[in-house]
Amino acid sequence: MDAHILKRLRAFCLAFPDAHETDTWGHVQFRVRNKIFCGTGDMGGGDSISMKVGLPMQGVLLQDPRFFSSPFVGQHGWVSLRVDAPIDWPHLEALIEGSYEMIRRPRRK
Repeated sequence: MDAHILKRLRAFCLAFPDAHETDTWGHVQFRVRNKIFCGTGDMGGGDSISMKVGLPMQGVLLQDPRFFSSPFVGQHGWVSLRVDAPIDWPHLEALIEGSYEMIRRPRRK
């Protein structure tokens, strides 16, 4: 992952309350309550950033060729953004914030 992209992503993700960084599967992941809300990877043909958006929003985002269903967790509403093109940071940050909020909330039983 490009160092400038990772630096900006890290600063944004770690600004959330109780967020922390881990190296999982050889990639940087950001967690809250020990659950991933944003991660980096290299699947889908290049570097990518993944986040949970929920199934309805996933359907919308997958119409954009920059996004793809995240391997292993796509069925749970996760998408990945290819970062080999210019990044729309305000849009990406809004998606990551939404992911953080979904993951931060305890699940109802």
